[in-house]
Amino acid sequence: MKVLVTGALGMLGSDLSDVFLFDCDLSMIGRQPDPLQRTSYTVLDLADAGSLRRYILELRPDFVLHAAAYTKVDACESERELALLQNAEMVKNLVLICNEAKSFLIFFSTDYVFSGQKSAPYVETDPIEPVNYYGETKSIAEKHLHENCNQFMIFRVTWLYGVHGAHFPKAILKQAAIKNEISVVSDQWGRPTWTYDLAVALKALLTSRKNLIHQYNKETFHIGNRDKINWSGYARRILDQSGFQSVHVKEISSAELIRAAKRPLNSVLCLDKAKNLLGLDMRPWSEALDDFLKLKVE
Repeated sequence: MKVLVTGALGMLGSDLSDVFLFDCDLSMIGRQPDPLQRTSYTVLDLADAGSLRRYILELRPDFVLHAAAYTKVDACESERELALLQNAEMVKNLVLICNEAKSFLIFFSTDYVFSGQKSAPYVETDPIEPVNYYGETKSIAEKHLHENCNQFMIFRVTWLYGVHGAHFPKAILKQAAIKNEISVVSDQWGRPTWTYDLAVALKALLTSRKNLIHQYNKETFHIGNRDKINWSGYARRILDQSGFQSVHVKEISSAELIRAAKRPLNSVLCLDKAKNLLGLDMRPWSEALDDFLKLKVE
């Protein structure tokens, strides 16, 4: 099975690359040189449509795991042209190329396509109502996939963290090293998800239940670690499991936290469809987080 991972040095892409390295014919691309200098990695800017087309048509992967994205949510509000280019326009180019190469495109979207006003977990068919520009760019990409891509599946994910990149656990631990009290919002809820767990679940699907991918072609699924928590409770778990029990978590409202981009209050995605149709049933977020923290990530 030939697999191509885009954004292979990013938080999600790096875990996808590590997990798919074994038992697969893996190729990786990214904008920056690979510090590990792996022969299967190629420096390639996805904005260069001509080079991307030549590369994929020569490779002809069975699956393209599109993990590349502009994920700086607050920066998206001011850098709209860049966000639109990386999160939507590049996807349009990729769709054309995957159609030509007959490659199946796996696209990773976000809970931010929803308004966050629903009281229950969001199902895949709920109305698309993004409250920030990052979510808007992802919704544009989703729409384009449905209208133009021959073979694809959308996986919406939420509250990701991993060994690489910037994320909530890393930010909390950095603050805990210098503060006795940390202010964290308590009115936003979601499912923290370890990118490694996500990669393992996806690999199991593509290798052992590959027929389901084609059976549910052009479908959208919500995936992630089970159970829900708010940001303040999430922070408390991080601190308690990392030896910072004495650091106080001060609960604040979203209105008290001034940020460029608005966040949904409810980011909890319903995982039932992926479990029932694809057999994707990931472990609780607390178990995954505890294992992640044992890695002592800097």
